[in-house]
Amino acid sequence: MSNPWFPLEPRTPLTREQRADARRYKVVGRPELAGALWLPALVVLLTIAVWLGWSRLQMVVAAGLIFLGLCVFIFWRPAGRRSADAEQLDVEK
Repeated sequence: MSNPWFPLEPRTPLTREQRADARRYKVVGRPELAGALWLPALVVLLTIAVWLGWSRLQMVVAAGLIFLGLCVFIFWRPAGRRSADAEQLDVEK
């Protein structure tokens, strides 16, 4: 009986369909990380604020600063640096 599996060649180029399929699976980047950190950061902030006896205004300002910091984290990139998705697509070509 013959073996239906054969070794893959390491330098075989990807077909157009394989490249399009690879684009569907996005790398977890800065926006996804910031979105995942937002709720735990808010819970920690509210816990500490209640423990310290902050007023509502202080809590809102602190939550706004956390939100602003995460937005800066999402959109700020050093000059000449590209996103992880663009780098992954270059590797796959």
